[in-house]
Amino acid sequence: MEHPRSYTRTVLTNEAMAWWRRKSSKELPVAACPDAAVVGHEESVTQASVVWEALRRLPPRQRAVIVLRYYEDLSEAEIARTLGISAGSVKSHAHHAIRAMGGHLGPQMQDTSYEGEQP
Repeated sequence: MEHPRSYTRTVLTNEAMAWWRRKSSKELPVAACPDAAVVGHEESVTQASVVWEALRRLPPRQRAVIVLRYYEDLSEAEIARTLGISAGSVKSHAHHAIRAMGGHLGPQMQDTSYEGEQP
């Protein structure tokens, strides 16, 4: 590498640009800001904190599978590669995690099933 500073500057610039693109693609401009708070906002915040508490109670591997699947939106194969386990283990961990969380969250989680990829 002849010019490490140039290379580093290029990498940092590209990463910063990619970060701004990702960030800006999630935000949409609106004509006017609402005057009142969003109805049900407190309830959704409460539900989210209950879900995160249920996630914290899971063993680390099950928690990792759930977070990668439902928060990071990775496929079964991607999760397996990331965690260094088989696709069958991913399915098994997800199944057990959802059942365990169902015990903490009640009926709204009982009917949720893991929709893994078909081989």
